Amino acid sequence: MTDTIDEALADPVGLIVRLVANVERGLDAARIHEVVVDVAGGRAKRRRLAQLLSDCPQVLTTGGPPVAWSVGQLLRGLREAGATSIAAPRCGVCGRTLTYMISRRGYLLCSPCPGTTSGAEVRTGSNAEVPRRVVMSGS
Repeated sequence: MTDTIDEALADPVGLIVRLVANVERGLDAARIHEVVVDVAGGRAKRRRLAQLLSDCPQVLTTGGPPVAWSVGQLLRGLREAGATSIAAPRCGVCGRTLTYMISRRGYLLCSPCPGTTSGAEVRTGSNAEVPRRVVMSGS
């Protein structure tokens, strides 16, 4: 456990590439590296992503749930790059495969699930929270 924590801090991209390569045989390490660098922008995000994957590597094949935003981005990026063994991210409430991602309370949701609302509900004065973007009344 301590070794993966140290590796997540010292070489997070290398750890992520190794964990993904253990599951995905259809992509070479260079292509996986490109995807990781593309979706995990800064050092802190890379370290968090590496730690999440080392704590729960099965998320690569199950898609979660729950799945953190950064893991969802990685799963989608790998699938777009041609990965066939990597699962699509799934909703943290109903488990449905996500076609687009909405982040709520640290995990991904699909739009029909509780905790997500449409702009129409905001316009009617409901006190429900809206993830990411709020639609103002009168606009």
